[in-house]
Amino acid sequence: MRKKYFILAIGFLALLFFIIETFLVKWNSLFIQTFDIFWIDIIRSNMTPALSSVLKFFTHLGSVKVIVIMMLLIILGLYLKRNFLLGSWFGGSVILCLLVLKFCKNWIERSRPDADNWLIQASGFSYPSGHATSSTIFYGLIALFLILNFEESWKRIFSGIIGFFIIFLMMYIRIYLGVHYPSDVFGGFLLGSAFAFISVAFYLIFFKKSKT
Repeated sequence: MRKKYFILAIGFLALLFFIIETFLVKWNSLFIQTFDIFWIDIIRSNMTPALSSVLKFFTHLGSVKVIVIMMLLIILGLYLKRNFLLGSWFGGSVILCLLVLKFCKNWIERSRPDADNWLIQASGFSYPSGHATSSTIFYGLIALFLILNFEESWKRIFSGIIGFFIIFLMMYIRIYLGVHYPSDVFGGFLLGSAFAFISVAFYLIFFKKSKT
């Protein structure tokens, strides 16, 4: 029982931090400006043509379109196994998070970094990062679900490491490619984490014992 509410608490804590950062971004605070400059200098100081080519390819793994396609495939697989509750929960969690993402982008209306520094084309508003948000909710949900259902410790640890690595990679790539500020991807990580943890907690609290 404690585990469920601990997970829920982590989710609400991530949501609180996301709300705080969102207002700091909205107000264009000095802290956010300093944070962005610091991490951009670190991440974009070691750029190479070979690394750029690799990261341009892998960035697609975090795009909203690709995430939605993979989500639909997972839902289809679960439905074919007659696991309707799990499929609906998973799809509903991802879709709701993406809807909140869209709302936040349109409310904040933050412009992207200078296009002269872009290594790929991008469109739309900058905060929060769509790649970071969609990657965190999608891969995060999968990782959390596996961690909670695997019995062997090494499998739980491995699932957590892989999930976090993919999410971190998407965050790093978007800054490296010049299409997002560090605060954009961190905001996306917080938003996606909030939805992932809260959704998993709600599943454990309300639906875990259901067989339909």
